[in-house]
Amino acid sequence: MRPRSFLVVLLLGSYDPQTKELLYKLKEEVVKAYAGTKDRVYAFLLEELEMYSFEGGGTLILERTHEEKATAYIVNPLGTLEGVVEVRKERALEGG
Repeated sequence: MRPRSFLVVLLLGSYDPQTKELLYKLKEEVVKAYAGTKDRVYAFLLEELEMYSFEGGGTLILERTHEEKATAYIVNPLGTLEGVVEVRKERALEGG
């Protein structure tokens, strides 16, 4: 996959049920507004996001999409999106 530039919109707000519903709608509308354009826009709710920095300068953004699934966004040290991968959480083994 060829690296591509992208824009990130980070939505912040309280997470009471009413506000959270509005944040989800806003997230969808932001993505729709840029659909079909040359710009790649990703909207995230802070509550669903984890970010990890690599020693070499790259970044991994994990967005929890479901209880057992997440989407991983791999960003190179230049800030270019290298790939997007759906991942599943592995369940810990119980017992000894």
